[in-house]
Amino acid sequence: MKRIANVFIDIDEQGRLSLYDLYLASGKDKKNDPTLWIKDQQTVELIDIFRRNSIDPVRIVSRANTTTIYVAKGIAYAYAMWIGPEFFYDICTSIK
Repeated sequence: MKRIANVFIDIDEQGRLSLYDLYLASGKDKKNDPTLWIKDQQTVELIDIFRRNSIDPVRIVSRANTTTIYVAKGIAYAYAMWIGPEFFYDICTSIK
């Protein structure tokens, strides 16, 4: 786990990061909801590029009442930049 803005970011065995945890670390503003971002056409295209060139960049884990989306670091960086440059900087300096 990594810690960003006092939020522990869950990382799966392939190094993918929990998109929801990143959302919490960003301040949980509704406009930054990852379910909005993951459906965006540019995001879909980015995920397709990652799929063609690396491990599956997205993993969805459903447990009881929750669903967690894990994303590859490059996808996490894109999400962070979508939120804003300061959050992008925090992610880049916290996740290596």
